[in-house]
Amino acid sequence: MGCGTGSLLAVLAEQCPEADFIGLDPDIGALERASKKLNSPNVRLIPGFLSKEAVPKGWQPTKITSSLMFHQVALEKKSEIVKIMRSLLIPDGELHIADYAMQKSPLMRAAFRMTVQQLDGVEDTKHNAEGILEKILVAPGYLTEKTLSFPTATGSISLFKAKFVAS
Repeated sequence: MGCGTGSLLAVLAEQCPEADFIGLDPDIGALERASKKLNSPNVRLIPGFLSKEAVPKGWQPTKITSSLMFHQVALEKKSEIVKIMRSLLIPDGELHIADYAMQKSPLMRAAFRMTVQQLDGVEDTKHNAEGILEKILVAPGYLTEKTLSFPTATGSISLFKAKFVAS
């Protein structure tokens, strides 16, 4: 979700040629660039924002990934997107999210302010820096863990895995 120019999608398609992939992004220009990177018949690019109507009817993925998208989304949409992602997954399906999350150290918070917030604005990004992803990724029926958090020149990026546990 939010596949952008398709760099991650291209790697995933190359590493798992037996799988089918859908790349969804509202930026038509980014999808045009993605189509040039993707040389695989098992990848389908779809323009638009995530909704049940945007994806093929009956589509139930085993995994959904998102990389560096949530910090660009308005607060009220962050939870909605996670709910839609969860509703699409099969039982035992997984969400894998990489994004700016809680900026715990003063150095990472400053790096985030001086780079990401200068480029993407404060309103949508501030909630990630305050830990909103850690909160919205926790839900009944899901085992969620932050698998890694690492510093970058633009702030700390965290990796999350949320597994749907069928009841």
